[in-house]
Amino acid sequence: MACNVSDCPYGKKCYRKNPEHFKEFNHPHLDEPKAKKAKVEENKITDPEIELDKNSPEPNNESEEEKQSESETVEDDDKLDSTDISNVIKLKYKVAMPKDFFDFYEFAKSVNSKNPCDALNSINLTLVGPFEFLSGQYKRHSKKTCYLTYWRYYYDPPEFLTVVQGDKRAQFHIGYFRDDPENMPDFVAFNEAKNSCQIKPKGENLFAAIKCYIDGFVKENPIKKTHAIKILTDLGEYAKKLSYSLDVKTPKMKKRDKLVNSKTFHGAGICVPVDDNDIGYRPLPDTPGELKKILKKIESSEEGAERNKAFDPLMETIMCVQFANDECDYGQGLELGIDLFSYGSDIFHSQILNVLPLAYELLGRNEYGEIIKAHLKNRKVVLP
Repeated sequence: MACNVSDCPYGKKCYRKNPEHFKEFNHPHLDEPKAKKAKVEENKITDPEIELDKNSPEPNNESEEEKQSESETVEDDDKLDSTDISNVIKLKYKVAMPKDFFDFYEFAKSVNSKNPCDALNSINLTLVGPFEFLSGQYKRHSKKTCYLTYWRYYYDPPEFLTVVQGDKRAQFHIGYFRDDPENMPDFVAFNEAKNSCQIKPKGENLFAAIKCYIDGFVKENPIKKTHAIKILTDLGEYAKKLSYSLDVKTPKMKKRDKLVNSKTFHGAGICVPVDDNDIGYRPLPDTPGELKKILKKIESSEEGAERNKAFDPLMETIMCVQFANDECDYGQGLELGIDLFSYGSDIFHSQILNVLPLAYELLGRNEYGEIIKAHLKNRKVVLP
């Protein structure tokens, strides 16, 4: 083991079995294990209580490293402390959780100490995903659970991570959105996957987003108004004590708006770095309206010669992306990949896999490349 390799942050509590982990960190108390070939079951998506559409294409060229990552399990979990859990969440979801995530869980505990994840059930919300590691519910998960797709709805791009489930009929959910997996979230957003791909920013933190939700809930559910307002009041006081802004649009979010390269089909937009020489992003040759027409024509065409011909304009656009990549304008491939994903037809999954993982790699956002591959492997429409 190289002398410049640091010790494992988990110490004697380390539960990892992936040999790559042992190459990255020292484990003085253990002998380095031999590599084992990981076995992977088909990914299980989102909510086990909801019936799933079984027609979903398989992506190609899944790496052995990705298979090993998906099959890693949490062992000896009773010994995990809060720091361990934070690290495990980052390991499983490929991103770190912000401070307001943990603070919001403490607020939920103040509402329902026995079952914090159910603290907001009276207003039709449930804390899910990463929150299940704080509550201990993850211990009931299958050892083969793929957290890259767990609670990942049909239109959730890699940048979006669901943490709250709402109305199942509309597939309403709330999640953190971040442009770069190495950074903390840029905002919290809403999506109704049953209705559209639109990602709607609703504040810089979870307290602001839930306040926004309750404001709407009170108007639509006058019978539950009294209880909802009680939660809203308690939430406001808790957020104020911790100095969290409850604004739907903060200065930080406005600053990001100015840096958005393209709104994309989902509306939340993409942000990639552009240098002083204007290198980093160039717009697609097609306007959003033109691209949608191209995709609609492909989707409505009959398989065979007609569809192949309909694909020609899209293939020309993909060729433009290749030229853009050669000239370091990596944002164009990200824009096209996100638009194809947000359009929603599985006809374009192959093209998404051709452009989007590469865009993430070129931008240094490799974690998102892993997520999109896992999602497209098992992208399913959750039925009401």
